[in-house]
Amino acid sequence: MQLEIDDFDPDRRAVLCLHSLQFNRDIAVLQERSTKYIWPALPDTFLTDTQTAWMPERARVQTSYLNESGPDMDAAWAKSKRFAVGILTGLMEKGMKLTAVMGGNWDYWAEECMRLACAELGLPFLVLLREHYLAPNRLEAAMEYYQSFPRVPEVAGIAVAGPTVIDLAVVLGLFPASKLRATGWPRLDVWRYPVAPRSDRPVVLMAYLKGYSADEHFIKMLGLFSIVASRFPQVPFVVKAKNPEEATFLQGFSDRHGLGLTVVDTWNLQSLLCNARAVIGFQSVTLYEALLSPARILIPRWGQTEQDPLQMAPAPTDERLRGHMEFLTSKEALIRAIEECVTSDPPPVDMTARRNLFGAYFTYTADISAVERVEQFVDDFGKR
Repeated sequence: MQLEIDDFDPDRRAVLCLHSLQFNRDIAVLQERSTKYIWPALPDTFLTDTQTAWMPERARVQTSYLNESGPDMDAAWAKSKRFAVGILTGLMEKGMKLTAVMGGNWDYWAEECMRLACAELGLPFLVLLREHYLAPNRLEAAMEYYQSFPRVPEVAGIAVAGPTVIDLAVVLGLFPASKLRATGWPRLDVWRYPVAPRSDRPVVLMAYLKGYSADEHFIKMLGLFSIVASRFPQVPFVVKAKNPEEATFLQGFSDRHGLGLTVVDTWNLQSLLCNARAVIGFQSVTLYEALLSPARILIPRWGQTEQDPLQMAPAPTDERLRGHMEFLTSKEALIRAIEECVTSDPPPVDMTARRNLFGAYFTYTADISAVERVEQFVDDFGKR
């Protein structure tokens, strides 16, 4: 597989980004709005697809690759390091002024090659962390997960969405506070009020198919969503998938069962949510992002979604969310709420209160953008 990154300004310092789900949204905003750096990016699958040719299968698993060892692993990582060193030296030979490499997490197996190469070349490996722990028992869950791994990859600095992640990382002994900065996410800089006319504003169902222990519930939710959508053909009803593979599966499921659903994964999430009449979802940071819009936020709380509140985010026991998010305990209650969104004028929403509430969970202020905070983070930890 050939790598081509030729479109860059040799007169500006560069942060080479490693595309991944969610981080892509931040990269796009950094590329558009940053004035201090350029942000070239490797394609999403380049590192994964190339290294699969020689990396043992047991190492091709996020985080748990840290537990794997042996002669075959040593040989594979040595080859991966040579591969990544070749990429970075090739870019610098073309004139790219690399000040750092940045990923969306610190424990992605395919990015280990870049961390190894950065260590050899004296380049900082930075992280703009896509994870944000909001469930009340986040400490216990994270401790149970990370204590089973023998080491933490070496990184120069980590930018996070909010100060709670700094507290968690320090308590777990993952990283010292000196390596951590609360910058917020650049993708939050581009939020705005709804710009679409009311007739075009959608009802959005965020997929929660895998990894939520609620697969059966979501499949039933698709049927429920379809029934309500069929009653209001003049209103857009949209299912937002996480990635192309999930979108293909869900659209195929809809077609096979005659649900008539519109499934998307390519729409800009911020544009979709800021125009929504209602956002329906479960266990998702996206539901907090929806606080930056006047949409009604509807969260199922029956069947498989009636889980331990200490493991939920958003949690029905979080008093701060009262009046801003609705936890609905039956499908009938959800149907009524959707129908209200479609047939009635939306109630007034105190957007100042919503933004202030959002700021209780994420670093988010009006006086300085997340892009500027990330630039300062690179100033502090990047190569001079």
